[in-house]
Amino acid sequence: MSLNSNVCVLLSTVDNKVPLFFSKNNGNTVVINQTKDLDFTDPNNITFYNFNEKGLSKSRNRAISLANDKYCCIADNDVYYVSDYKEKILNFFNTIPDADILVFQIYTPEGSPYKAYKDHIYKMNKFSIMKVSSVEIVFNKESVLNKNISFDERFGLGSFFKSGEENIFLSDCLKSGLNIYAVNQKLVFHPLESSGKIINDKFFYDRGAVFFRIYGFLMANLLYIYFSYRKSSKKRYFLSNLFLMYKGLFNYLKVGK
Repeated sequence: MSLNSNVCVLLSTVDNKVPLFFSKNNGNTVVINQTKDLDFTDPNNITFYNFNEKGLSKSRNRAISLANDKYCCIADNDVYYVSDYKEKILNFFNTIPDADILVFQIYTPEGSPYKAYKDHIYKMNKFSIMKVSSVEIVFNKESVLNKNISFDERFGLGSFFKSGEENIFLSDCLKSGLNIYAVNQKLVFHPLESSGKIINDKFFYDRGAVFFRIYGFLMANLLYIYFSYRKSSKKRYFLSNLFLMYKGLFNYLKVGK
């Protein structure tokens, strides 16, 4: 595989929504638009592809296959990057030579951290990856493709289960022996109000499938109990939320590969 030693933004959009990235940044970009053709003046280093299909993980996989650069950022149409994002990414991959994947930090456009972050670099494990958002991820394309890793298309917006695709992707990377590091550096801006962190029935249902996909049956069962108790807004909802997680598990088993 011959790749340019550069950074490419893999950008997913849908229904002809023009990504915010275009007005804030520049750089090598692969844009995957789904369901309606995106008619946009093509800047020199941005390549557009239109596909009449649905599914965020399908979009991510399309973008990975079409990128020609070594390092790939995962992006959506409502994010943009710090001005020196390319230099920052290359610098940290040089600083941490055994890193296959780096997880950076998101800030709101107002300048606040998007979530609680540690103030140091550390190697991530199968539990810490559960707190990662997709737009924090930058990966070495060669490392990922050499291990035949892709996004599980049963997960993500537009698929059977609407969330968890980025956690499953990172879990598959860890299981294949790849190294993931979290770095204490701001990289991307994302509006807090579109975070999609609403805790409702679908949230518990999806987590049931995600936990089983990542951890297997025994560990998933322990997590179902812990997670249902911790995340239930009122403890009397514990059993109903636990039931939703098992419903997600059983439907995952029915969906199959």
